[in-house]
Amino acid sequence: MNLAEHLSFWYGGASFGYKLRSRNSNSPGKTISNFLRNQQIEFQSGRTSLQSHQQWRSVPLSPQPCQHVLLLESFHLIGIRWNLRVILICISVMTKDAEHFFRCFSAIQYSPVENSSFSSVPHF
Repeated sequence: MNLAEHLSFWYGGASFGYKLRSRNSNSPGKTISNFLRNQQIEFQSGRTSLQSHQQWRSVPLSPQPCQHVLLLESFHLIGIRWNLRVILICISVMTKDAEHFFRCFSAIQYSPVENSSFSSVPHF
């Protein structure tokens, strides 16, 4: 069975959408890892998927500094729970900017929802 999940959110006046695909509905881990791999490629190339009238198009977009944080918050809102280490690794790979990575880490670490959303905090 082919499983397709859809995530979309508003950012800067435009609706952005992402599709998660998996061959087997019993393998959400593969779906999430494939999705993150695709997002890394999309963020690095400066393009994102724009949903318009039920059609998917790839449009040029300069990645904003906190675009990956919006993606993380979107996952949180739809109830996907991950280990904090995995999230921080994904953010650091997407940003490739150490200073910004540690700013995001401190924001996540000290946020009030951190205790309910993530299973552990890594020790550096």
